[in-house]
Amino acid sequence: MQQVQVRVCDWGGALLFEGGAELGPVQDAQWGFELRFRVENHEVARYQMRRGEQVRVRFAGASGDGFIAYIGRFGFEADAQFSAAGGHGRIQLVGEGPPPTPGAGQP
Repeated sequence: MQQVQVRVCDWGGALLFEGGAELGPVQDAQWGFELRFRVENHEVARYQMRRGEQVRVRFAGASGDGFIAYIGRFGFEADAQFSAAGGHGRIQLVGEGPPPTPGAGQP
């Protein structure tokens, strides 16, 4: 699990997520890697509205601006409630090329 920050590329780089995420290859041939993380159930809607949008990701402690990814799929965990009052959702970011290396300086 990697510690990351995910920021919107537009509108001043607002923080979308900060915390632990899993980085790895993706099964979809269009993309080279994926980054998955969990959010509170009530936060899933803001990712649904931004699907396909470009975001900037930076590993905790890394220098530079980080790397570009796109908001991909999202879904609800088994503990999610219909009222959005509790539980979690899983968010997937996807990117092109090989997975970025945590700890390496990103452009």
